[in-house]
Amino acid sequence: MKNKNLQLIENCIATYNSGKKSLAINKLKSKFKKNPNNSDLAASIALLYQRSEKDSIAKDYYEKAIKIDSSNASYIFNYGVLLYGMRFFEQGIKNVKQAIKIEQNAFYLLTLAKFLYNSGFTNESKEYLNKSQLIDEKNNNKFFNEIIWNKAHAELRQGNLELGWRYFQARLDFDRASITHDSMKSKAIIDGKIPVWNGENLDNKSIIIHDEQGFGDTIQFARYVKLLEKKFKNIKIFFICKIELVNVFKNLGKNITVAHREGNETYTETLNTDYYIFLMSLPIYFEKNYKSIYSNFPYLYPRKQRKKFQFIRPDKINIAISWTGSNINPNDFNRSLSSVKLFEPIYSNPQINCISMQVGNSYVEIDDLIEIFDASGYINDFQDSLDIISKVDLVITIDTALAHLAGAANIPCWVLIPKICTDWRWGENLSVSPWYKSISIYKQKKEDDWQEPINEIYKDLKKNLEL
Repeated sequence: MKNKNLQLIENCIATYNSGKKSLAINKLKSKFKKNPNNSDLAASIALLYQRSEKDSIAKDYYEKAIKIDSSNASYIFNYGVLLYGMRFFEQGIKNVKQAIKIEQNAFYLLTLAKFLYNSGFTNESKEYLNKSQLIDEKNNNKFFNEIIWNKAHAELRQGNLELGWRYFQARLDFDRASITHDSMKSKAIIDGKIPVWNGENLDNKSIIIHDEQGFGDTIQFARYVKLLEKKFKNIKIFFICKIELVNVFKNLGKNITVAHREGNETYTETLNTDYYIFLMSLPIYFEKNYKSIYSNFPYLYPRKQRKKFQFIRPDKINIAISWTGSNINPNDFNRSLSSVKLFEPIYSNPQINCISMQVGNSYVEIDDLIEIFDASGYINDFQDSLDIISKVDLVITIDTALAHLAGAANIPCWVLIPKICTDWRWGENLSVSPWYKSISIYKQKKEDDWQEPINEIYKDLKKNLEL
C-alpha cells in the first residue's frame, strides 16, 4: 500500500509541475481522506500548498504529518522553513534545529545558517556554515559555492574584510554567473585575449571594470575605481555601468572613461585593454578591516552649475526622504516601510519641508493630503538625484541606493535598517556606517516595527536641528 501511495505522490507532483496544480492537490487530499494516518500524503499536500504560497493551509497539513510521525526530519525541516517564511522566525529556527538533531546533512545545516544570519545571529550562523562545509566535503562539495558565499556575508558583516572579500569571489563560480556576469564579457574576454586582473602592476596599462549587482552596490564600490586610478601611473580605466549612473560617475577621475552597457555593445566589444575585472572584486586588493576602508569623501559631486529647485525652502529645514526600495529586490519586503504615513511625525512638523525621492521601480504616488513634495518629475538619473539632495539639510531613507549616493557625496544621511535580513554592509549593532562618514544608522529593535526607529529619528531631529 505504501509503495502505491508513494507512486501516487510522485505522479501528483509531476501533475503539479505540469501546471495542473488544483488537480494534483485534490487527488492527494482525496487519498489522504481515505488514509488519514499516512504522514507522507499529509506532508506532500503541505509541500504543494507551500509551493502555491497558501502557507496557512500548508501549515495545517505539516502539523498533521508531524503528529502522525514526529521523528521524520524532512517534515520538521520543511515545516521550519515554512514557519520562517511566514515570519515566525524563532519557531522556524527551532524546528530546523530539531530536524538537524534527527538528521544532519549539509543542506539542513546551510539553511539553518542562513536563517540565523538573517535573524542577526552571525556567530552562530558561522558555526553552522562550518558544520555544513565539513559534511559537504564528504559529499562532492555539492553546496560549496553557496556555503562560501554565505561565509562571505557573515565575515563582511563583522568587519573581517580580508577574509570576506576572498569568500565573496564565490559569486563568480555560481551556475547563474553565466547570466549575471559572463553575459557582460566581451568576445575578447571570453576568448581569453583579455585576462582578469589579479593585482598586477597597472602602470601604463589599461583595464575594463564592469559594475555588478544593484545601483547601491555600484555607487558604494565606485570608490575603488577612483582608488585604482590613484595607485597606478598613466593607467587607463574603462568603467562600464548602468546608463542611469553614467553622469554621476563622469568626474571620478581624468583617466577614467565611463560608458553605459545597455544598447552599447558595439563600444564595449571594441575595447582592447590589458585586463578586466568585476567591480566588487576590487576591494580584495585594498581592504583588510573597517579601519582600512577608503574614506576620502566626497567622491561623487553635484553639477557645478546646479538648477535652482523651487521646492527647496530656505525658510525651512529641507529633508529628502525615501521609504520604499525597488520592487524587484528580493529583500524589499523587509527593508521597505509599509506606508509613508509612518513618517508623519516628520512631515507634519511645520518647520520641515519633506521631499520625496521615490522614482522608477520604487515610485509611490503621494496622497494630496500629505505634505510631501514629489520630486520624481525632476529626476532622470542619479546625477539629478544628487543635485537635489546636495541642496537639502538631511536625507532620511531606508536601505536603498539613495543612502549610498548621499554617503558617497558626504551628505548627512540617516538610514533606517531592518532587524531581519540586515545587509552585511551596515555591520553588527553599529550606529554609524563604517563605509560612509556622513551616515548614521537607525535599526529596528523588533521585526516589522518601523515606528520605534522613526520616533528615535524624530527625537534626534528635534535635538540636532533645534526644532
